[in-house]
Amino acid sequence: MKETLNHFPSIGEGEFHFCALLNLPPSPSLWRGNGALPAAWYLARNFAGMRLAELGSAAGDAAYSAVSMAISRFEKRLKADRDLQRRIKAVRKILQL
Repeated sequence: MKETLNHFPSIGEGEFHFCALLNLPPSPSLWRGNGALPAAWYLARNFAGMRLAELGSAAGDAAYSAVSMAISRFEKRLKADRDLQRRIKAVRKILQL
């Protein structure tokens, strides 16, 4: 998977804080399987208004249907996981969303 942060608007230090708050490595190529990509897609879709196809393209040509399913699964997890809710709230605060 190619580096994807270059496709999103620069958020400066927010990138580092996002990774730190979610206990993730700072490189998107290391995010596979740890929930970071669906979290980023959720935030970009719901707070930056990005289209599913744009998100998939930025993540190495993922199909829009795969992006949609990942976001749906993330939203279900978010409803059930208070710690994840707290971390997403912290990321939103840092990014001023």
